[in-house]
Amino acid sequence: MKKIFKFIIYILVLSVILLLIGKNVYKTNYIDIVSEECQKYNMDKYMILSIIKAESNFKTDAVSAKNAIGLMQLTIDTAKWCAEKAGLDNITESDLYVPEINIKLGVYYFNYLYERYDDFNTALAAYNAGMGNVDKWLEDKQYSNDRLTINNTPYQETNRYITKINNNFKIYKFLNEELKI
Repeated sequence: MKKIFKFIIYILVLSVILLLIGKNVYKTNYIDIVSEECQKYNMDKYMILSIIKAESNFKTDAVSAKNAIGLMQLTIDTAKWCAEKAGLDNITESDLYVPEINIKLGVYYFNYLYERYDDFNTALAAYNAGMGNVDKWLEDKQYSNDRLTINNTPYQETNRYITKINNNFKIYKFLNEELKI
């Protein structure tokens, strides 16, 4: 009986430690901004948090090798296009370091991609590799069986990106909805 009690205590302590680590690794920084923007488009906030985690790991000053900037890693050209469509004026490169602006534009852009492709994985492929590439892949039976959704891509980086986002999404949902921590 004493061994069972120790085992139960051990499992409980281990569970609490894993949950605390999980919440520190799977951050919910900027959740208020993310939630507000996601409500506008009926977008899942955990999908956007998953993208932010993969793109910048919540670093507002992140800049990629391709000069994508901020939390959601937007290029200035993409940001200006989104800003024009979303009714925002005079977006500058420095604006992309501002969480509210970067998230607003990033959510707008991802929602645009999702509406265009009507599939999360295909939208994620476009977010990572660009719409031009995805449009070509959709026409190729090697990458799309139905010309509507991407099964895989010729870019291993994009395939890993899609997998990473989907894994992040499952973990965010589990930590925040199932466990409610």
